[in-house]
Amino acid sequence: MKKLTQAPENLLSLVKPGHVVMYSKTTCPYCVRAKGVLNKIQVAFEYIEVDEVAVDPAELKKLHAASGIKTYPNIWIGDKPIGGCSDLINLISKGKLSGVLDEKQISYDHETLLDLQKGRKWCNIF
Repeated sequence: MKKLTQAPENLLSLVKPGHVVMYSKTTCPYCVRAKGVLNKIQVAFEYIEVDEVAVDPAELKKLHAASGIKTYPNIWIGDKPIGGCSDLINLISKGKLSGVLDEKQISYDHETLLDLQKGRKWCNIF
């Protein structure tokens, strides 16, 4: 997990193949949980707290239009927007997150993801 402390001119420039990025807000409990889940399954990702850095409102509109969501977290795996925390959890519970990660060539802990998918090891996510 790597926190970005400056916003690029183009927020969507962070979205790239083989890369996971999360647009987040510091006070958002769903953002905290999503970061915890990604950490738990050992997915390397970058995140930017859009409420901590100077972000052009027009760039946020472009981000929301491209992802189809206006809430946080706004998670991208490669060039695929997967949605927010609930969407991440749903992908896990339906056994589909591994397919997305594999397709986008993102490394992760297979065993831990399988345990989460089966409903085990959800404690200590934060």
